[in-house]
Amino acid sequence: MGHVQKVLIVEDYDDQREALAALVASCGFRVVSCRSVDEAAAILASDHPSVLITDARLAGRSGLQLLSLVARQYPDVIRILLTGYDDIELRKEAARSGTRFLLKPLKFAELEAILHAAKQPTNFASQ
Repeated sequence: MGHVQKVLIVEDYDDQREALAALVASCGFRVVSCRSVDEAAAILASDHPSVLITDARLAGRSGLQLLSLVARQYPDVIRILLTGYDDIELRKEAARSGTRFLLKPLKFAELEAILHAAKQPTNFASQ
């Protein structure tokens, strides 16, 4: 069978990052995680994940800034934005960039469906 796809998780709260990493790993993905946009940029360049999951609000630069960078430099990476704020402008920005938008607290079934669709890229657009 093929290689295990990698998911990069960017979350500045350790407990949330660790819990999310455990959920993603339970879906059969290899997880790489970090706390900041700068760390994520370095990981993207060296580790080439298939999926990026980032919090919208991070210390320093925002998750939206990271998503913009990824959309330009790594357009094949599937992007998922997590936030505790149901902001219509944030939703619109995510939709414009082809990013999935998920609210915290995260519903495991919703994330699992997106991740399983990511394993079949030809089906992702229809999810």
